[in-house]
Amino acid sequence: MPRPILAILLFCLLASCQQKNKLTVLTDHYEKQPAGNSVVRSLSHVLQPVNIHLQEVVDTASQERILLEQVSAGKADMAIVKNDIVINDSLSDLRTVMPLFPDVLLILYKKDEAHPTLTGLMQQGQVMIITDKQEELPLINSFLEHIRLEPAHVTHLKNSQEPRTIKYAVEHGQVIILFSSLNNPQIAALLKEHADFTLYEIAQPQEDKGSVINGFCMKFPQVIPHVIPAGIFRGFPEKPIYTFATYDVLVCHKNIQPEVIYDLSKSIFHAEARLAQDNFEFGMLTENFNNHTFIFPLHEGTLDYLNRNQPSFWERYSEFLGLIVTILVVSGGAVSTIYRKLQQRKKDKIDEYYKKVIDIGDKAHSEMITGHELRKMLFELFVLRNRAFQLLVDERIDANNSFVIFLLLLQSTVQYIESRADQYSIKDYAILPFEEIKKADSIED
Repeated sequence: MPRPILAILLFCLLASCQQKNKLTVLTDHYEKQPAGNSVVRSLSHVLQPVNIHLQEVVDTASQERILLEQVSAGKADMAIVKNDIVINDSLSDLRTVMPLFPDVLLILYKKDEAHPTLTGLMQQGQVMIITDKQEELPLINSFLEHIRLEPAHVTHLKNSQEPRTIKYAVEHGQVIILFSSLNNPQIAALLKEHADFTLYEIAQPQEDKGSVINGFCMKFPQVIPHVIPAGIFRGFPEKPIYTFATYDVLVCHKNIQPEVIYDLSKSIFHAEARLAQDNFEFGMLTENFNNHTFIFPLHEGTLDYLNRNQPSFWERYSEFLGLIVTILVVSGGAVSTIYRKLQQRKKDKIDEYYKKVIDIGDKAHSEMITGHELRKMLFELFVLRNRAFQLLVDERIDANNSFVIFLLLLQSTVQYIESRADQYSIKDYAILPFEEIKKADSIED
């Protein structure tokens, strides 16, 4: 096989031996844990045994859709986004890998003797709505409309985990509304340092059916009811609060191999305890997705894991084996072509000797032939026979039927020339010594 073709095939083989196990994950700059470890870094650590590496790429775009469009366009493999956007067919090639953490809706209000109820504060006070992405605002507004709370004076702020944002909201607002993770240190600090702020109790936790929360989740199935445990924010709240949550979900492009997503899902769920050491919210990871309505269908690899359909050896390495078969077929074709060419060259070589013997035989039939010429022809036939045997030894021709026919043809020609030579005297027959004939009339191969 030509070396360039062999090099290309070897390169393809090596390239396919490894699945695409280095995956880029888009996040925003809010995806930081209190300990300084990013979610992506923690996940990547537990994925090392299965040779999957996650590389975090921070994108501070104001919309979740921008991150998703980059994944759809192949500029990134994955993204961590909230399960709250409105989608269309332009993002149909994205898939959900798993839900990660809940971001719960919090309504904090300032206790005020002049406005003891939240309704009065919403009408008379300053309402601070803090969002990380634009898609959160329509959801918040829809919920406020659902519970018939319409703020009269609203200020919109960005980044719920930025201390300056919380500080400004506390200093200038009477009501603060935002989505927050359960380990948000800014919320814990707010409730501890500002005793006049408290969490609004939207509904009682025991109202697990028929509450305003359940009604809203029925209208917006991408969010789910959620109970904020007592004391989760460093001792606050003092009692459980019933609210709803939108989950941060890990999404990816549908073209990522199912085997990779299967291994990723299995490794993350089996490392729940280890991950919880970095962020206690990892302890809420669950394989039960029945109460979630995702904006994108579950990836095939996630479904395989949930159904415990572990990929077989042939499924996991089908692409690699396919390439091996392709290489074998191409190699076999190349070897066959080379073999045919070699056989043709051998045939062409014996054909040359056929022609030389036939030419000598034609000359021997001439009426004007002399004994000297016949002696010379016999010598030529002797040289041809020796060279043919030498080619046979060197494997440049095969000892097949063609070679046997050549020997028979040569022998019959020699016999004919010898019969013609009987017409001449011994003197005429040996006019020239053997060495002189060889020197004067050498036959080139």
